[in-house]
Amino acid sequence: MAACDAEGITVTLPIHRSINDLKDAYPKSAFTYDTEQDCYICPAGERLTHKTVNQKQKRRMYTREGCHTCALQPQCTKANKRWVGRHFNEDAFERCDARLQRNPALMRQRMAIVERPFAILKQIMGFRRFLCWGIEAAKSEMSLSVLSYNLNRMINREGVPALLAALR
Repeated sequence: MAACDAEGITVTLPIHRSINDLKDAYPKSAFTYDTEQDCYICPAGERLTHKTVNQKQKRRMYTREGCHTCALQPQCTKANKRWVGRHFNEDAFERCDARLQRNPALMRQRMAIVERPFAILKQIMGFRRFLCWGIEAAKSEMSLSVLSYNLNRMINREGVPALLAALR
């Protein structure tokens, strides 16, 4: 999303990233991020400072020790410290989420524009899974599928005689 923002492309997709194993625990949204001090503020008003970086998940991890003395600990964590992660491109995620909050109709528009080609690829053209292994092979296979979808659409829209005339 950050790369698309840099290119001036508006991304519209739902953000489903928060996973909270403890049903009664505060979600990440209950913590406020302070950009000036690069820390999170917990519901009890305590600071969770940056401790480490998880390169695999592309996250900066924030924590605070001493949660066992907090009155809100039962609603927050079972451990002595609470961890909160922030993705390297969290700002782009937040901008996308804010766009969807301001205009929920964007998701219906996205479904009408984007989901139809995938449904056609899967149902009519029989492209249910990748047959090759590896990311490069999957990219090639997807490119061929999209090309065949676009050719099929052009033939249905313009007709074979018009396309043949355009090639001459």
